[in-house]
Amino acid sequence: MTTAKTFISKCLLAIALAGTALGAIAGPTSFRVDVNTTTLTGNGFLSLAFSNLGAAGPVTAQVSNVTGLVTGSSTTGNVDAVSPGVFAIGNGPGPDNFLDLEATFGGMFSFDVTFTGAFMDEVGIDTSNLFVYLFDSNFNSLAGDANFGVANFLVQPGVGIVTSAQFPAFATITAIDATAVPEPSSMLMMMTGLGLVGFTARRRKSRAEEAATA
Repeated sequence: MTTAKTFISKCLLAIALAGTALGAIAGPTSFRVDVNTTTLTGNGFLSLAFSNLGAAGPVTAQVSNVTGLVTGSSTTGNVDAVSPGVFAIGNGPGPDNFLDLEATFGGMFSFDVTFTGAFMDEVGIDTSNLFVYLFDSNFNSLAGDANFGVANFLVQPGVGIVTSAQFPAFATITAIDATAVPEPSSMLMMMTGLGLVGFTARRRKSRAEEAATA
């Protein structure tokens, strides 16, 4: 009987702990963008523009880990310098939210972008768009599409981030691994698992004390 109870307890513990590994894996919200300007020369701007459509909720795109020959920066609209080399670009309230990185072309550039906001919990069709452009010193498009740039990100409510490196010769996008976010049921299983761990530990301690006094 004792062996059977021990076996059942171990099975329950294994099931509960296995449940803690289950979760809702949200699509990635962080990305690495590599921009190739080896076919370009002179000075210009690596620019990012973020805007929303209609009633899209607030979203922030944080840009960090910028590499390449960047000599300065300027901002327009809802853009904040969080720390040296780190910028937070909002998708509203207006459409003119720009981060312009002054660049010397002819080499490789890269940056990370992370999207934050409640868009996964929202319902609707109104989206937000982050566009990546390569401009000359007069803000004329040097590569890609004059309206959509060399790459863009579409933030869709309830769906996540849809990426598009429209011109692979100039830009590539790599998703950074998503983080597992436990669902409420998984959280319950995790708490159950922890409870069983504590119960098992108490039983082991009690048996050890009984054996010592026997």
